[in-house]
Amino acid sequence: MRSIFSKSILLSLSMFSLTGFASQTSNPINIDTGRLQGQIRKASSGQNVIEYRGIPYAQNPTGSLRWSLPKPALAWNGTLDASQFGPACPQVSRFNLTDSSIEEDCLSLNISTPADLKPGEKLPVLFWIHGGAFVGGSSNLYRLDKLASEGRMVVVSANYRLGFLGFVPLPGLAKEAVNGNFGIEDQREALRWIQRNISSFGGDKNNVTVSGESAGGASVCMHLSSPDQVKGLFHKAMIVSAGCLAPIKTVPEAINAIGKVITKDLGCPEDSDLTCLRSKSVAEILKAQTKFADENPTDLAIYAPTPGTASHPNATIPTSISDALNRTNGGKFTTVPLIMGGMQKELLLYVGYWWQDALGGKGPSVDNQTINNLWLKNLYGQHANAVANKYGFDNPKVGAQRLGEVLSDFNPLIGINNCLYYRTADKIIAYPGARPSYLFEFADPNALVKGVGIMPPYPDFPLGPVHSSIINYWFPNYSNNKKINAPNLEPKSQELADLMVQHLSAFVATGQPKIDAKNPWLAYKNSQNVFKFAPGSVGQFDGGQAHQCDWWKSIYPNP
Repeated sequence: MRSIFSKSILLSLSMFSLTGFASQTSNPINIDTGRLQGQIRKASSGQNVIEYRGIPYAQNPTGSLRWSLPKPALAWNGTLDASQFGPACPQVSRFNLTDSSIEEDCLSLNISTPADLKPGEKLPVLFWIHGGAFVGGSSNLYRLDKLASEGRMVVVSANYRLGFLGFVPLPGLAKEAVNGNFGIEDQREALRWIQRNISSFGGDKNNVTVSGESAGGASVCMHLSSPDQVKGLFHKAMIVSAGCLAPIKTVPEAINAIGKVITKDLGCPEDSDLTCLRSKSVAEILKAQTKFADENPTDLAIYAPTPGTASHPNATIPTSISDALNRTNGGKFTTVPLIMGGMQKELLLYVGYWWQDALGGKGPSVDNQTINNLWLKNLYGQHANAVANKYGFDNPKVGAQRLGEVLSDFNPLIGINNCLYYRTADKIIAYPGARPSYLFEFADPNALVKGVGIMPPYPDFPLGPVHSSIINYWFPNYSNNKKINAPNLEPKSQELADLMVQHLSAFVATGQPKIDAKNPWLAYKNSQNVFKFAPGSVGQFDGGQAHQCDWWKSIYPNP
């Protein structure tokens, strides 16, 4: 394990945080595994926060602990220097933008808390799960200080295992109660750590909100659908850009379609124990998982959580989320107050990536003819012509931007679309004993995307509120890599960000967004009362009408 012992106090006093703000050491504190030394930093709000970074919450998942349940971190002697983020879990760089890593010793978490805590004060806790399609991302990409200082809460972020190491069921574990989903188990180990230790940071273990975006939001879906496994670990939830009802492979399906293929590609016997796979280097594993993804470009959820079935149980995620919400068939779902929503133009970002590939000769062109003959037919099958007619692809000026609109309204293959969010919420609020849900749409046309979500060459169409563009409004200067150096938001967008923090902090504290008699964020009843966040246009609107959800329901009644 990397060195965890304290460094020179003088060195610590002269250090600067990764975000460029001067810092100094805080008073040490004690947790269940030892003593910690944090840093006092100036938050974007101007207020001081105390931050602890790179705290091990589980043992290094190597050797016999590869593809095993996480084990709590071991105790250490001396004082752990918690001034720096720990390494990201193994991943390759994506989109010419993100960081790569080959470090398996990555199961660490980070905490930010207001520096002016009063004696005995217990603040609500927000646990943030990063996105990255279950193959990328890290907790070291996020500044937690804005939410901690302005929202007056304790904010926790954590790494979890990714890709083939974290989410692919293996033939060598076919008879085990837990197979695949080790990244989900890591998240739960971090939540158990919070229950044991968060009071040392001024947090209330009885007021924890679990939250995440994209793959992180989908992870929250999995926790909600596994009530016995997460009992007592959290009390509220927030899901951003993830439709819980999206189709995903079950454990046996993923073993056959993915686990066996990559195991064979790594030169290991298909049904033997894991000795061979555990002998492979991280570089070899990343190469094999990347090759599989490249050879299966239409499989859009390769590395993702996998629920069990009646004939093939899984102790981590017992059933699909649809089954968990089906109480008449014995389904069990976690009923907690919920915030859920996404971006107005979610998948326009990925149309931008396709546009880049086409420009570089790596894929088909993104013009109306190709959209009709390739994209729509592959995505919508027998309904392709109806979609083309509905959205006007007979107009040569429509093109890529309209394709992004279509995919962001609804699509049956990718769990990132607005009508699916509403369908998920409809199911959740209909579950017996359901608590209030609050639906939102992020729609700032000036959201930071260029240089943050996509690198040059930039598409020849405007982007705006696309997938992941909301992150900067809660976590300043988010740049999709560990530099954390995105520009500050422009003034109107910053005002919107401040309002969004007010709503989120109220929810984390009480289970209800900010109370505003003139412009209330009402509990969700149907897709007509969704709360829109856009500069100069904040308030309830008819999301179902905006995204043509009734029409989509007529041709895709399920899920």
